[in-house]
Amino acid sequence: TPCDGTRPSDLLGRSEPANLRWVTIMLTPVSHVSAIKPQIAKVRKDLRNLAARLRRKDARADNLRMFGAFESDWYYPHHVPRLSGYKRRQLEDIGFDYTGSEVWFPHLHVLIDLGGASEYRFRELLERKWPGYRRVDFKTLDASKTLTQNVQNLMGYTLKCKHRYDIDPFRSETASTVRWPADVVEKYHVHLQENGGFAMLRFHLRPTKSDKTFAEHEPDYIDDYMPVVI
Repeated sequence: TPCDGTRPSDLLGRSEPANLRWVTIMLTPVSHVSAIKPQIAKVRKDLRNLAARLRRKDARADNLRMFGAFESDWYYPHHVPRLSGYKRRQLEDIGFDYTGSEVWFPHLHVLIDLGGASEYRFRELLERKWPGYRRVDFKTLDASKTLTQNVQNLMGYTLKCKHRYDIDPFRSETASTVRWPADVVEKYHVHLQENGGFAMLRFHLRPTKSDKTFAEHEPDYIDDYMPVVI
């Protein structure tokens, strides 16, 4: 079970593994924690609209569902050139404020049940909305694991709450792990608590029955608790 007590396997237990994709969407880097919430709100709206657009073109998307969570990386700007290659390229490709005192890099990890809809068509919609190097990343599930194991592992990763990052990962003589300063951890969690707690980060989208739109749904059994891993 993920660290906030959610049970996504309850929601996706009837899904066909062939229809499931593990998707990560990297958002726009920002220089202050207060800019995370507005960006998450915009992405929620964008995904509702994009899913509805797919549904209007592909009737199979009537069964499309998403379940995941937002999280954010944090870096000192002068450490960006020393990050792993793909992360550094993502940041440089999207662009960020080198002159600021910090870089917040929010993103969404989401398990998508395509319901038989076209992965290519939906991926194309997402990549047009969020262009850039590996900014939208689709993965299939691990064929060696059961559906429940896959879902539990992926949701556990999504909600890992890791407040650290590695620099110079491929240079043994200078490689090290940088932990978020205590004031940054506090600032992040204060921001969450002031904006609805971890409910601000959770994301569950499902189709409405009345029309071709999508609505967000929050299961009533989710505890608003997530331990911090520092």
